[in-house]
Amino acid sequence: IKRTKLEKTEFSLRIHEKRKKTFSFRQFVLKTLPLSSFSKEKVEWANGKSCCYQWKSEGHPVIVSCMKKVLLTDFFGVLSTEDSPLFFRRYVPEKEVSAWVDRYFHRGDRGEWTFDEIVQHLSEDMKLDAAFIRHELFSIPKPHQQYIDLLKEEKKQGKKIVLVSNASDTLPNVLMKRFGIADLFDYAYISYQHKVTKPDPKVFALVLDAIQEKGEDCLFVDDHEENLLPAKAFQIETVLYQDTSETVEVIRTKMNR
Repeated sequence: IKRTKLEKTEFSLRIHEKRKKTFSFRQFVLKTLPLSSFSKEKVEWANGKSCCYQWKSEGHPVIVSCMKKVLLTDFFGVLSTEDSPLFFRRYVPEKEVSAWVDRYFHRGDRGEWTFDEIVQHLSEDMKLDAAFIRHELFSIPKPHQQYIDLLKEEKKQGKKIVLVSNASDTLPNVLMKRFGIADLFDYAYISYQHKVTKPDPKVFALVLDAIQEKGEDCLFVDDHEENLLPAKAFQIETVLYQDTSETVEVIRTKMNR
């Protein structure tokens, strides 16, 4: 391993093995050299990044490891399967799904309609029983258990878990109880309460102010790329959710490197 002068910022080196697994520079060195040869101490830089650690070993470079303190997560499509798109796909052509979601559920996300009002409008327009619609919307979302287990694991390690969701009233609270995660979140931003939805940058300004943390100490996971872009403007590192297993591994690496 060549001696490398590191800046007082995050530094990582991608090592592609046969399985194309990615290690941070710290993980690579610790896998290559005996762990006993290193000492770990917490450091605090002038920029206030207090979640950094430096690993020292005589004759080897200093390795800086910047851990995230906060995991921001979306709900539908990340923590669970989607709800409204799956509901509409049962009744309307695929090309019309997005328009139906916007017409009904996005109004709820913005706090213009309550969940009960959404159901009532759907009942009248689709000629379906309101009780049946409620049952469908509550039963369609299924938890991504591996992802939820990761959130619980990170929380046990002292990380803050924060929900950042575009949603109306009722549905997230009902599902959180059903999934057994009602007490998981240190803070929950549900858009209907603020009448501001992702990808509006105001969402992240409000969240960071509420949790009193810096963007650089946070990681945000969402399944829509357009929602990730404004987070980056606040120096929040982002992960695009696609496959559960792959996303979990990426988050573990980014949260604890």
